[in-house]
Amino acid sequence: MPLPTPSGLPVHFHAPFILAPDRRSIRLDGVEAQYNTWLRETVAPPLYIYLLERSFHRKPKQLKDRWLWWPRKSPPDPFTSSLYASHLAQTPRAIYYSTTGQTLRPSEATFFEDDHEAHPEVKLLKLIDTPNLVETPTLIHAALKTQIKVLDPAFVKRSILSNVERIKSSFMDKSKRHMTVKEILDIVRFLRTEQETSVGLQGLPLLPLADGTLATFQDATGSAPYFAWDSFSQARSLFPSHRMIDPEFSIFGLEKEYNVSKLDGAAVKDLISSQVQQGERLENSDKDYANWATSFWQGYHWIGVQEDDVASFPLVLTTRAGVYVSLRHCRSHKVLVILNSTELAEDLRVAMEQLGIITVLAESCPQALNNILKSDIYNHVNVWNVVRFFQSMDFSTISSCFNNKLSATARACFARWCSPRMTQSLPDDLKRAASYLPIWALLDGSDYVSAVRAMMLPYDLTNRSVEILHFATPQLKEKLVAHSAPLFYRFEVRPLTTGRVWAELGLRADRVLQPQDVTPYRPLLDAAIASSALESSEMLVIPNSHNILISARSLYGRSHPLFLSTFEPFPDKLAHQDIQDLEPALRPYGLRTQMDFVSFEVCVSTIHNEASDTARRTERAAGLYNWYSETFPVLAQGDQWSQLDGFRFIPRTASHRVAHYPSEYLNAAIRDQDLASPQEVVLPAHESIAWTQRILFNPSNRLTIANQAIGVPTPIEVYMHLRVLVLQIAPNHPPTLELLSDIQRTYRYLEDHTGDEEFRGSLVNHRRDPLFLNVDNPEVLANWTWRSAEQLYICTGTIKDIPNNNYWGVRKSLSSYTNLLRLAKVGEIKAAKAQTIPTSASEDELASMRSMFNAMRMQAELTDVTFVAEMDDSEDSQQFHAHRAFLVSRSAYFHGLFCNSFHEAQASSAIIKVQDSGVDCVRQTLDYLYTWKIPDEQDQDILLEIMKLADYWSIPGLFEAIQIRIINLGLISVDSYRTLRGIADTYRAVILQEACNVFETENQHEIEMFDDRPTS
Repeated sequence: MPLPTPSGLPVHFHAPFILAPDRRSIRLDGVEAQYNTWLRETVAPPLYIYLLERSFHRKPKQLKDRWLWWPRKSPPDPFTSSLYASHLAQTPRAIYYSTTGQTLRPSEATFFEDDHEAHPEVKLLKLIDTPNLVETPTLIHAALKTQIKVLDPAFVKRSILSNVERIKSSFMDKSKRHMTVKEILDIVRFLRTEQETSVGLQGLPLLPLADGTLATFQDATGSAPYFAWDSFSQARSLFPSHRMIDPEFSIFGLEKEYNVSKLDGAAVKDLISSQVQQGERLENSDKDYANWATSFWQGYHWIGVQEDDVASFPLVLTTRAGVYVSLRHCRSHKVLVILNSTELAEDLRVAMEQLGIITVLAESCPQALNNILKSDIYNHVNVWNVVRFFQSMDFSTISSCFNNKLSATARACFARWCSPRMTQSLPDDLKRAASYLPIWALLDGSDYVSAVRAMMLPYDLTNRSVEILHFATPQLKEKLVAHSAPLFYRFEVRPLTTGRVWAELGLRADRVLQPQDVTPYRPLLDAAIASSALESSEMLVIPNSHNILISARSLYGRSHPLFLSTFEPFPDKLAHQDIQDLEPALRPYGLRTQMDFVSFEVCVSTIHNEASDTARRTERAAGLYNWYSETFPVLAQGDQWSQLDGFRFIPRTASHRVAHYPSEYLNAAIRDQDLASPQEVVLPAHESIAWTQRILFNPSNRLTIANQAIGVPTPIEVYMHLRVLVLQIAPNHPPTLELLSDIQRTYRYLEDHTGDEEFRGSLVNHRRDPLFLNVDNPEVLANWTWRSAEQLYICTGTIKDIPNNNYWGVRKSLSSYTNLLRLAKVGEIKAAKAQTIPTSASEDELASMRSMFNAMRMQAELTDVTFVAEMDDSEDSQQFHAHRAFLVSRSAYFHGLFCNSFHEAQASSAIIKVQDSGVDCVRQTLDYLYTWKIPDEQDQDILLEIMKLADYWSIPGLFEAIQIRIINLGLISVDSYRTLRGIADTYRAVILQEACNVFETENQHEIEMFDDRPTS
């Protein structure tokens, strides 16, 4: 029974009807009933699609009518809408038929409208039998468009890439079905549509060429381009057709991305490259190339390019057969363009070719090329363009090039043409190259030389040419030229100075004048002195005493007595006696005729370096020392004094101190010297502090005023002197007051110069050396005691020596040298601060009573208790009597002992033994109880026993007083403070404990040094 719903199907649709609940009537639901909707949209569409699929198999001959079974969507109905919206594009059934006769599922097919069949892209796809391509009616295509894959540029590109060779062959096949150039162009435009579906052309064989083939599109970079030329003609093309694009194909919009280009200058360059490579020069070209090059220039104007586009190719014929050069090369200095044959003589042109210059005769070239070469940018014939050719060469090879490539006649020809033109203004950039051209006649006229090699004589030595030629070598004659104004002004060739002439003539230092040379030498010397070309700063060589030529600056005149005496053993330092008359005239040229600082330094170095047994060494040095003492103080400047410190030229003065002791005590550097340097002498005022390190001398007042550093020892030298006095002389010789005076002055000097770094470091490094005289009265010579810095300490209180540890306090003999001691890192101990022992506020009556009780105790009157020291080891132990009643009033300990039920409290008590106490301790403690007098004991052990007993007997006044006494006696030291602090900690002796802590804090460095000392 049909549903009461219209549909666009070409068939009837039946479905079960629904009965009423009472089963007596039939009920047909409305259009929107849920059941009917389910039948229409879910059950019916797949059944209809199955019907479509079966139709392909049941009636394959009616495929052309297959679209009649497809419902029309207009007018719309629910069934058709559901079929198109949810089933026809998604079904897995093969209900479509491709252009190649295959049945396809919708997911396998690519669709195009039937009215697009004439489109070039569809034609191409059919031509190559593209599979999975389905043609659909327009209405059905529009209904399915959003759900199916339609033919787009990407699909076309994939299809073409899969059939590259078929496409190329079909294009070349000129049958009815072949693709035309216009159709290929339309396909390219389809692929490059501006829509989102546009694709690139890389790899696609869609570029028609003039030779009837298809080329492949590639990226613009990295691949050879193809060129589009509107005027292309196979009949008159200079370029291969396989590089040219078919004129019917437009490359508009493709040039930037792909390997296509219009025929411009760059394109012509690329095409010419197929005939000849770019380059400056082409050798040995054949006849075909000559014809092609001629044809190129004949067709140059209709090609439509500029000369710069082809300037890099060798297209210009030279005067040498088969040799072509580029236009750009014709602009360089290596090519000479001859506009007509009258410009340059043939023999000169040949000479230039032999030198390597390329020549081009413009009048023999095609007219187009001839017109181009007339431009001023090309290298035309003139002298400077010729020079520019040589500018590119290694200048050092130009002369050899002329000699090797040109005959003497050709060289003369070139020189005659070139040299007259060199008088013109010389461009700066060519000056150097021109200076290497061998075009200047030698002095003897035998050949030519370049300006750079030419050696031009000074004008005022022209009249000495005979003497010059006498000494000139063959090599020099190849360079010498006469004085020439053009060389001087154009090429700035400076005339040789007289000194340079002498050097070139071999009149150099160390040359020995032979007998045949003496006669011409003197006139040359006179001329040199008179010559304006010899500057005073130049070095002129003159003969010394041995007739050996030496620089005048290195010789000394005989006219000065100090020079004559100083160089008496070295006559080679003196000018020859035959030219003594010329010494004043030679002074401007460096001959030493007067004593100055430089000359004096040479003189004293000569004396210094001589052997000690050289004849008259001391007498000759005395003259120099006299000049040093009297004249030099007036002339000295800056640091000139210090520059002479290292030379020995000062005679020594006798010293009674040195004479009194063996020479082995003297510094080894001066021990056996008869002369001393300024840094090795000592003034008499400083002899006592440095006589073992320096030599005594007696200077003039003028010398000591001008040079206040001379004769003054350095701190390190004084320190080394002290070591000699203390460690060598004092132990091995009887002490004397003079020796004591030297030692004390040395101490005092070092005390005042503790800032010297070298001295400070040396003193610290020798802390274990016994350098210090540590006595109270050093004038008692027999009591001299020497201590090292490590064995000494500076006391700020009454700290005693510690002999067990070899540690000694500084005595009076060293008390004035605290800076020196501190520099030597002598220990410095700060004693515990002295404190005041509190006194009792006793009155006269109490004093009388105490005196009476004490007297009774001493006489054992009315005593009722006896004390015996436990540490009394004698056979008759000493007994100490006392009054119990008095003791009870002095101590809470005795009150508890005698007033309670202890045995000692009975009427007749036994003897009481005092534990851990000696006789002195018990006696002095009872004395304090009866007299209030603080014990004056100094022994540390007894004082500690009293302190312990005072603590035991509860006598706080005595307990505190003994602590203060230990402090004031200076018993706290670096070796005892730990023991005392331990006892103080045990007995809670706060005063002593605090004093030990303060001592440790203030003397931490000295304690560490004491602990590190080696035990003796």
